[in-house]
This record gives sequence, C-alpha cells and structure tokens, in this order.
Amino acid sequence: MSPASRFAFVFGGIIAFAALPSLSKGIMVRFLPNPPEDSVVNYQVMRADGVGLAPAQVGQVSAAAGRDTFAFADTSALKGRPYVYSIIGLDAGGGASAPSESTEVAQPFLALPDTLIGGAQGARFTLSLGANPLSGLAPLSLSLEDSSRFTLRYDSAAGQIVFAARGAARSGQVVVRATYFGKFTDQGSLWISLETTALRPSPGAAAQDWALPAAWSLRQGSLRIRGAVGSTGPGTGAQWSLWMANGGMVAAVALPGDGSEAAWDGRDGSGRPVKPAAYLWAARGPGGTLLRSGSLRILP
Repeated sequence: MSPASRFAFVFGGIIAFAALPSLSKGIMVRFLPNPPEDSVVNYQVMRADGVGLAPAQVGQVSAAAGRDTFAFADTSALKGRPYVYSIIGLDAGGGASAPSESTEVAQPFLALPDTLIGGAQGARFTLSLGANPLSGLAPLSLSLEDSSRFTLRYDSAAGQIVFAARGAARSGQVVVRATYFGKFTDQGSLWISLETTALRPSPGAAAQDWALPAAWSLRQGSLRIRGAVGSTGPGTGAQWSLWMANGGMVAAVALPGDGSEAAWDGRDGSGRPVKPAAYLWAARGPGGTLLRSGSLRILP
C-alpha cells in the first residue's frame, strides 16, 4: 500500500467536528482528529454552499504538535445561507486524506422588511421560514433596541411579531435585536407606520405645510411639495423621498428651506413613470432626521 493510500485509509472519515455561529466572527469550525494522525502537517477546511454541491477550500490550519483540538473562523460566511463543512488532512509529502464527515450550519439573520404598515391594532409581521435557517434547533428571542416609542411582542410559536405604539407615536424607525442560541445576535432597522395619513405638522407650522394629497395621478402634472419654513434649520433644505412598501426608494426630490414649493414629475430615479400603487413618503433634514411622513397612492 502506498504512503498516500495508507494515510487516506487511516485518516479518512474519522474526524469529529462541529461548526457553530460565533458572535461576529462568522462561523467557527472546530474539529478533533480521532484518532490523532502524527503524519498530518496541515488541515484543509472545505466548504460547500449547499447540500450536494462541490466543496472548495476556505482555509487551512497547521497541525501543531501537542494540539488535539483545532478551530478555524470562516469570516466569509454570509448570514442566512446554510453551508456544509468538511476537513481534509495533508501529510508532508502532499498526500491527502479522504474528506471527513460533513456538518451543515448557518448564521441566522433577522429578515425584517424595511417598511411595515399596520392598522389601529398595530403592525404585524410574520418571520419567513428562511429567516432562521436552523429553525427548530434553537430558540429565537426578539427585543427593541430603542423602546421609547414602540413596544414589541413576539409569539415564538407563530413566529409573529406585533408592534404597538407608546403614547401618541404613530410612525418611526426602530431597531429590532435578535438573539440566537443565547450567544449569536443580529439586528435590523425597521420603519413602522401605524396610520395611513401624514403626521400632524409641528406646533406653529402653517396648515399647508406638507399637505400632500392622499392620492395623485400622473395625469395631474407635477406633484407640488411644500416644506415648513425653517423646518430644517436656517439656509438648509430637506429631501422628500417616495418609498415602496418593501422599503425600496423610488424617487427623491430636494426641498428648499425657505418654504417655497418643489415639484416631482412622477418619475423614478431612472426617469421612468412610477407605476400606480400605494407608496410611503418621508421628508428628512440634513443627517437623515425625520421631519414628516405619510402615504401616497399613485393613480393611473
């Protein structure tokens, strides 16, 4: 038997290892040669981007003397994508063992929409099955990073998140924090609108400020938008933007800070007419400060 084939026979298929999500370091691959093989000089960490796909090398670990447990941090692993890991041992002559038994693992991620619209009872969202690739193997808990304006209730059995407003707050941005396995965390930003009409102007603002119609047709010409005088500070202007319900921005218009009107021609950022549908709009000052928000239905 040649040295290479003897090595494969002794070493192949007898590595015990595990791949676990790590706090912010990607996926940590830990493995233990069993039994140890003194002729091994390096271990290749192999990764396939799915069950049944061909693996490729993503890293290498030196078989230092006196070590019986090894680890490799795969920082290139993407959240939400399941990977299949295996290990190959190499001797000094370049002989390779057969691949070890494989294990499947994924970094979970918080799959929230960018924008969520709710009625009088609050905004509700059900996590998709793909939100947690290891669903059923570990619990998932959710909390609000900033809970001054909204509350969050999570039904782990149904996988449904329910948002409710505190006090008079009806729209705003929140940061949702998820904890997986008790040690892996992720968070996502979410814009919540609990009513379909624009927010009330701040005290002292003129009645016509931000008075956009609930519905508008491209046949009416340009949409006229007027911001409050000085609402963004002396000599500065705001930006009015139109958003799809899934969070994708459609168009943006710069607004002057002197209270004069700006016009939007009903076209998106690529110059194409916006399709008839229900949209959200937001006006933000310098630095992204939210000034006003509301909804707009585009008619044929």
